[in-house]
Amino acid sequence: MAYNFLIETAIDTVRKRYSNGSSPQMGDTVCVVCSGSGKIYTGINIINNNRNFPENIHAEIDVINKMRADGENIVKAITVFNSCNVSPILPCNGCISLIISMNPENINAQIVTPSGNIRITDVGRAVSSPSGNQMYTNPGMQTGNSMYMNPGMQTGNSMYMNPGMQTGNSMYMNPGMQTGNSMYMNPGMQT
Repeated sequence: MAYNFLIETAIDTVRKRYSNGSSPQMGDTVCVVCSGSGKIYTGINIINNNRNFPENIHAEIDVINKMRADGENIVKAITVFNSCNVSPILPCNGCISLIISMNPENINAQIVTPSGNIRITDVGRAVSSPSGNQMYTNPGMQTGNSMYMNPGMQTGNSMYMNPGMQTGNSMYMNPGMQTGNSMYMNPGMQT
């Protein structure tokens, strides 16, 4: 399925966000997702300038929170745009890991770019556009030395994504949470 309408929605969101004459800050992004039900979700990054704990909540996280509030957890397609120059960017490792961990079907999610779609699990590999040209990749991604993508995510050896999360054997995810026998989760929460 073609998801080019996500690109149009992202560009339109950037333009509307700054239509009052304000300028985007460094790191401002927009994310648009087509969920498993076909609903379109739009998110923007949220910058919290708290002196003690400044943070930039990614636009992808904003979208995921909106999806979860609606009971959705399947991502069919996603696009992320840099608001400063209205250009496509790839989701970061953390956001990719979160998307994949939300639902096993998300390994089939497509990252939509103007030059073509990229399967979410292919980020970090040598990615070529349909015309054969390299697109949107850090040169280190081909050699496994990218600061943006840990190639271990493809093999299950990533320090950012514990493969045990898929099987319930992660030290970061108590497998009892799947069965309701977790010491961190009251089983009564299931019923």
